[in-house]
This record gives sequence, structure tokens and C-alpha cells, in this order.
Amino acid sequence: MQPMRKFFGIIMAILAVLAIIAVFGATYFLVIEPNNINKPDIPKPLLPENAAELAEQGQSVITPTHLTYLLNEMDGYKLKAAPISKNPAVMEFYLTDTQTYFTTVVTDNIPETMAGKAVSPDVRLSGTQQTIITILNNDNIITAIQAELDRGTITADILKDAKTLGFKGYLAIYDLFS
Repeated sequence: MQPMRKFFGIIMAILAVLAIIAVFGATYFLVIEPNNINKPDIPKPLLPENAAELAEQGQSVITPTHLTYLLNEMDGYKLKAAPISKNPAVMEFYLTDTQTYFTTVVTDNIPETMAGKAVSPDVRLSGTQQTIITILNNDNIITAIQAELDRGTITADILKDAKTLGFKGYLAIYDLFS
């Protein structure tokens, strides 16, 4: 009887370990780093032919549509509301040359940008219109964003704690900023 009890104990321990692995694996893949989300089809918005010249003159060229497109290309559609508080993922864009703020909220995996300062953003990205124009004129948006981050023409300020950012899915776009 003793060997049977020992065997049963080993089987139960193995099942417990497998259950723990399954729970943590499901949490990671479904909550923290979701990969099975379809990217929304957000067309690339056009810029005026003389966008760089207009931006140099201090005119506003970048619109909420441009920033929505950029965030979507950065995999921002993978962001989501925190599971307990239900607070949505909020990014703030600050254009330093025009001193203009834009707020992007991701709802149901669709980013939407509007003019104005965010109330409680998770992350703030800052840069000039010229930087955004350079990125939008590039064929590979991700490479262009990474190059601008490396040059320091875009800054990213993390405004919330790591746990909040993790629950909202920011790990999906973390590699871009690291």
C-alpha cells in the first residue's frame, strides 16, 4: 500500500506543477503579451507635399490621424484596458515645436487619437513634427521610429508603474523602446 501512496503523491505533485505552469502561461499569453489580435486596417494618412516646409514655418501639419496610424504600426492595437480597474491604455503625444498635445486611447484594440492633453497617460512620447514627418515618409515605420529614438529626437516617458503597464499590454510594444 505504501508504494501506491508514494506513486499517487508523485502524480499529484506533477499535476500541480503542470497546473501552475498552465495558469502562468495562459496569463502571459492572454493578458500580458497577446499575440492573437488582428491588426486594424488603418490606412496611411497623406501629408502635404510641402509638409516639412510648413512644419519649419511653425504651422501644424501633424493631425490625430497621423498619430493613430503611427501607434497602430507600433503594435499599439495590442494595448488594452487594465483587467481590474478597466482603465484603458492611454498614450500622450507632445509635439515640442508647436507645443501641441494629442491623446490616444486604445479601446477594443483600436487606437483613436484626439487633440488635447491626456488626463492620466501611461506613456508620453515627445518629438517634433519634422521627426513625425520623417517617420511617415519612411517605408519601414518601425525602423524609422527606432532610428529616431536612437538619435534622441523622440523621447518616451514612462508615467505609470510596471504592473499597470504590464496589465495594459505595453510589453507588446516594449521592444521598440528598448
